[in-house]
Amino acid sequence: MDSELYSMLNLYKSKNRALSVQDVMLLMDSTDTEVWPPIKNLFDSGYLHVVGGYVAEDGSIAVDTKLRITYAGELALRENARSKKLNFWTEFRAWATLAIALIALIVSIVSLLL
Repeated sequence: MDSELYSMLNLYKSKNRALSVQDVMLLMDSTDTEVWPPIKNLFDSGYLHVVGGYVAEDGSIAVDTKLRITYAGELALRENARSKKLNFWTEFRAWATLAIALIALIVSIVSLLL
């Protein structure tokens, strides 16, 4: 999940929060052409479901149809947060290892010269 989808899905995070495409456009100060593709992607992935509306046979959703996050969407948010946290600590360990190796190299070179 990229950062755009994550931020879009994060808007729906509250338990009883149902937002339409219009609501998301207002919250993100964006146009419908910027907001619609990520919402459709989240809906098709099963991360959002329709509340108090309907889906047409061709899979299109009206702009004023309310959508709510599903359990799968909540799991995706948690997994993404866990992945970012894990990535941070992995990077931290890598840089710490590099710093220790460089210090050891400098100390060994200095000890050879003295």
